[in-house]
Amino acid sequence: LALRDRPTAIFGSNDEIAAGVLAAAKSSGMEVPFELSITGFEDSPFSRQSWPALTTANQATEDIARQAALLLLANLQAADASAQGIKAPKNPGFSPVLVVRGSTAPARITVAAS
Repeated sequence: LALRDRPTAIFGSNDEIAAGVLAAAKSSGMEVPFELSITGFEDSPFSRQSWPALTTANQATEDIARQAALLLLANLQAADASAQGIKAPKNPGFSPVLVVRGSTAPARITVAAS
């Protein structure tokens, strides 16, 4: 954040990291989201309680846990299942959902002086 050419946005790999970036930005006097957009990943409860509230990606943790349990059970039964010609379920692939809140704004555009 101390760079002369600062980034316009930072993505935290989880909401806790994004909240740390938010705190550092505020400490350095930056105005979020006007000078810096911050996004997290997880949609944790404190992402809604920060100021501004964090834009984040909701990763459907309960659905992922349910599918993981089903895959585990399928793998445990794989020997019996393959002997009977039953295939284990495929990985469904989850797509996070972007939850837009107050920590993001359109990127600023700077024009170089000629």
